[in-house]
Amino acid sequence: MQTEAVPNLNIADLEQKVKNMYREVALRPHEKYHFEMGRTLAEKLGYDPKQLDQIPREAIESFAGVGFFFDYASIKEGDKVLDLGSGSGMDSFIATLKVGKTGSVTGVDMTDEQLQKAEQLSMQYGFTNASFQKGYIERLPFDDNSFDVVISNGVINLCPDKAKIFNEVFRVLKPGGHMAIADIVSEKNLPDNVVCDATLWASCIGGAAQEDEYADAIKNAGLDIIGVINNDRYAFISLSAQSASKKYGVKSVSLLAEKKIQALVHLFVPGLACANLTPAIKHAMKDLQPGQVLEVISDDFSSREGVPAWCRLTGNKLLREIDETEDKTIFYIQKKN
Repeated sequence: MQTEAVPNLNIADLEQKVKNMYREVALRPHEKYHFEMGRTLAEKLGYDPKQLDQIPREAIESFAGVGFFFDYASIKEGDKVLDLGSGSGMDSFIATLKVGKTGSVTGVDMTDEQLQKAEQLSMQYGFTNASFQKGYIERLPFDDNSFDVVISNGVINLCPDKAKIFNEVFRVLKPGGHMAIADIVSEKNLPDNVVCDATLWASCIGGAAQEDEYADAIKNAGLDIIGVINNDRYAFISLSAQSASKKYGVKSVSLLAEKKIQALVHLFVPGLACANLTPAIKHAMKDLQPGQVLEVISDDFSSREGVPAWCRLTGNKLLREIDETEDKTIFYIQKKN
């Protein structure tokens, strides 16, 4: 199974079948499908019932994810989160609980009915930090370095050109940001008769990339894989899916990958107080070209206000602030052009 575009697959046919399938999921969530859905599935996968109680019931009813990744995602207050293939919005709404009023969650989906449902629920229940827009995850309509976290649940397997998706994820992630996803992969390569069947793709089978090739596509995009776990709680219920799972090792996994910051100069000054903060950083910045990054490690609490203030004053960009411990903070500062 390739992670790049599949030559003999009818892409238009695939897109229409996927849209038809998930249109029904949005409009008629209580019908019988070839996969599990709803709150029972969400709780089985590991979602916190208390958090599910805080988001729209209608979004949970149309949930058709394949795993749980929020332990991996480490979403913090103030983060900007992008949800690829957001559907009716369940994962997006869960993420809003974590980013708080100072953060935001943006969902992208290609199916109109899913988008309309998510948008309606967002307005109805007052999720002002969530927004949803139509788009294709292979061509994201966002600027470079826009998001702290990218999430996705059971969607990337539906897309033929996975390499293009991961390239886009790398592009829109901020340096130091990360991707936390759940998806369907296979232990063995799937045969051509499965790969070229658009119906099996829409059923989350035909698009399952071989797991090593899937990982290579992520690494080739420039992301570093931090961890992968099997989602043993996810079960296939259709006979064709069960057969493929048994024969080719088709399974659900959750994965965390990071867009690492490449700092060319590293600065550590013990007891870095505001009095010597500015000259220390200014001196280190002299060795950098515009666009290059300085890493500043501080063990002085006052630097948590001093470094961002200095960046705002000088026009240099604070890419990332990491509170490693109570007494140590790491800053990544990009020299202005």
